[in-house]
Amino acid sequence: MKKKMLLALGAAVLIFAGCSSGRTNESASAPINNVSPNLSRSPIDEINAQAAGAADTSYSSSATLISGTYAPTQSDKIILSGYVSLQAEKADFDTAMSRVKSEALIVGGYIEVSSLNQGSALASDGSKLRTYSATIRVPSENYEQAWNDIQTFASVQNSNESQQNVTQQYYDTQSRLETKQVEEQRVLALIGQATDVNDLLNLENMLAGIRQDIAAYQSQLTNIDRLASFSTISVDLAEVEKITQVRVDENLGDKMKNGFTDSANATLHFLQGFTVFIAYISVPLVILAILTALGILIFRATNKSKESV
Repeated sequence: MKKKMLLALGAAVLIFAGCSSGRTNESASAPINNVSPNLSRSPIDEINAQAAGAADTSYSSSATLISGTYAPTQSDKIILSGYVSLQAEKADFDTAMSRVKSEALIVGGYIEVSSLNQGSALASDGSKLRTYSATIRVPSENYEQAWNDIQTFASVQNSNESQQNVTQQYYDTQSRLETKQVEEQRVLALIGQATDVNDLLNLENMLAGIRQDIAAYQSQLTNIDRLASFSTISVDLAEVEKITQVRVDENLGDKMKNGFTDSANATLHFLQGFTVFIAYISVPLVILAILTALGILIFRATNKSKESV
């Protein structure tokens, strides 16, 4: 009888030990994200310990390399920009300027900044030639249409385009933002359970720094979204009497001929401007000459009166 009781007691002890071991292993294998904040540790140690369980939010592009060429996808962030320099003769300048302004509205964009100025160059009639500059923002999907249209409004003197791929930068920043947002929630949870004044002050300082980082990352993402969704086209339109023909000199003879022609045109333009300048100051020069002559006469008359005395 005693042996049976001892055997039963031993079996009960073994069963209890097995259950306790199972519960211990189950608790040890629980993910760190489910562990309640432990205020016996410092706040920084607590945040670092829980951050180890944060999900990986790094960017993985679905774009592929085809024969060494990057093939962008819809999730990629590409910033498009272009610059074009135009010339229009006096009779066509106002029309070309109006068409540039209208194009921004036609493609669903807007003019970010523009200016109309009178330059230093003078026309043959003495009037100052004008220049118009504009920075146009257009939806990225309509960039090609706007770019091609604008180049038909006047004579193109120079143009260039650029494409900047900021996809990796964008998603890296987004990953950092999400990590900071997770840290913010964890610090808020610790603040709600903190009882020590020093711990509370340290947590609030940490929260202020985290929120500052969050604001900076959000600003970067907003700026990239703005630049990627609306492309930029910069336009310089110059009013001229005669359009400068863009040419490619093929040989030395062509270069000499074109150089002589340019020199003759520049000399003629200088003489025209100089003639206009002389005409502009002719009236003051005549008045100055008359006053000078009167002064000389008065001076001589005064000297003669002194000699006669």
